[in-house]
Amino acid sequence: MAPGFLWKRAWSMVAELRDRSDGRAVLSYWYLGTLGPRAHALALLFALAVVALRPALMTKEMDMFKSIRGWLGAAAIALSAITVSGQALAQDKVVYHIDNAEMQATKGLRNIRNHLDVSPKTKIVVVAHAEGIDFLMEGAKDKKNPNIDYASLVSALKARGVTFEICEITLKSRDLKKDRFIMDADFTPSGVVRIAELQTREQYAYIKP
Repeated sequence: MAPGFLWKRAWSMVAELRDRSDGRAVLSYWYLGTLGPRAHALALLFALAVVALRPALMTKEMDMFKSIRGWLGAAAIALSAITVSGQALAQDKVVYHIDNAEMQATKGLRNIRNHLDVSPKTKIVVVAHAEGIDFLMEGAKDKKNPNIDYASLVSALKARGVTFEICEITLKSRDLKKDRFIMDADFTPSGVVRIAELQTREQYAYIKP
C-alpha cells in the first residue's frame, strides 16, 4: 500500500475526528487497520487519538450546551419581565361611536360614567358624526327629558379625562360653524377615519351605545 495513500487517508481521518466523534469514525480506524502492518500502526495511533480527543469534544459540546441553555434562560427571564411590565403598564382604551344623538347621547353618556366608575383609568374617546353631533351643540338637551342638559354631563366627563371629537365633514355637509358647539368639544377631520385609526393603530375597543 502506497505511503501517500496512507497519509492522505490519515489526514482525512484527522479532519473527521475534528468534525465528529461517532461510530463511523471508529469503523474508519478499523478499516485502516486491515490494510497492512504500517496501516495497522496508524490505526492504533488514531485509536489512541480518539480516546484523547473524545473527552475534549464532549467537554466542548457540554460547554456549548450550557451556554445555549444559559442564554435561553436569560431570554426567558427577560421576556417574562417585559410581559409583566407590559401588563402592569397596559391601559384600557375605548372609543364610543355616536351617530344619532337622539337615540344614543343620554344612554352613551350614562354608559361612559358607569364605565369610569368601575374602571377609572380607562382612556375614553367619544367620536360623533352625522346626527350624532347634536348633543355637543350649545344649549342641547335630551328631547325626551329636557331636564337633562348635555353640556354639564359632557363637562363632568371631560374632567375625568374623556375627550369628545366632532367630525368636520359633518359640519361642512350640514353647513355648521364650530362656534355653535360647546368648549369641551374637539374636532377631527373625519369621524369615520378617526374611529378606524383608534381601532387599528392604537388598539381601542369599539362601543356603539
